[in-house]
Amino acid sequence: MASDSDARNASADHGDRDSPGRAILRAAHAGALAFTVFFSLYPRKAVDATFSAEVQSLAWLFHIGCYLLIASLHVAAYPGGGRSPFFRRLRLFAAYSLLGLALETGQALPVVNRSCSASDALANAFGAALGAFLAPSGRRRRTSGGGRL
Repeated sequence: MASDSDARNASADHGDRDSPGRAILRAAHAGALAFTVFFSLYPRKAVDATFSAEVQSLAWLFHIGCYLLIASLHVAAYPGGGRSPFFRRLRLFAAYSLLGLALETGQALPVVNRSCSASDALANAFGAALGAFLAPSGRRRRTSGGGRL
């Protein structure tokens, strides 16, 4: 029979998965993902009207930053379990790299009328790699005494 303290610890562990902090991270991830998709498919006329040529010349920073943000927020918001966190992060990197490639390809649509750039796709993949592999997992680790760090 489980003791009351075991039940409290189990509910605390389960509650951490759905904590308000985790919900905020998930909302931030969804917002960053929507922002990235929206501005990736922003039509050429609107880009030229909104951003100066100087700002547009730094687009590679925007690409790296957006994909770093969505990948790192994903890692923190959805810590996941399993035995292989490396392969989980590798799949995450691959998924966001493919998203970046798909959005770059989507820029060639006549409605969007922007250039599809291999260098932008590489910047997206680089940002996804930074976010996927360098972000802390968001999982709490237990100390040897049973407490939390």
